[in-house]
Amino acid sequence: MAQDQGAAIADVLVGDYNPGGRLVQIWPKSLAHLPPMSEYNIRNGLTYLYNKEEPLYRFGYGLSYTRFDYSGLTLSAGSIARNVSAMVEEEVKNTGNREDHEIVQLYVQYPQLKVVRPLKELKGFSRVSLKPGETKKVAVPLKAEALAWWNDKTNQWEVEEGPVNILVGASSADIRLQKLLQIGNRK
Repeated sequence: MAQDQGAAIADVLVGDYNPGGRLVQIWPKSLAHLPPMSEYNIRNGLTYLYNKEEPLYRFGYGLSYTRFDYSGLTLSAGSIARNVSAMVEEEVKNTGNREDHEIVQLYVQYPQLKVVRPLKELKGFSRVSLKPGETKKVAVPLKAEALAWWNDKTNQWEVEEGPVNILVGASSADIRLQKLLQIGNRK
């Protein structure tokens, strides 16, 4: 409880424990990079989804007492229909000298846009614990329906046909691997 708080903080500071947290928002370098407080449209840069300024810390950022290498990105399919899932797999290796956790983050980008979409969008993540020198395969599922956008004209969710960049990394700014996935509009 409260009497253990000092010991817990010390364990984190000296590296005996890694809390493994990640930022859930961007931290701007300057207040000038933020829209006015009365601005509620997220497309004007308030979130990582649409922010074009270089922030001090990006969405998904976190520190670790070790290093991780990513390799071998594979997709269970090169293209999927809108009612299908794809499995995104990659290998993560602890190249440091401490056991630690990595949060593997899966983002998507839309290179051919018919409607305004986020610059980068988190679609999944997986936490993996690795001993020094250990490599593990990490799988993150991606449902095509998770790529849908709300069409105000038809009042329904729509999955846009076309290519989607699959991005895997340690944060929204630290992308290590990427591949193209084709989305079909077949039912």
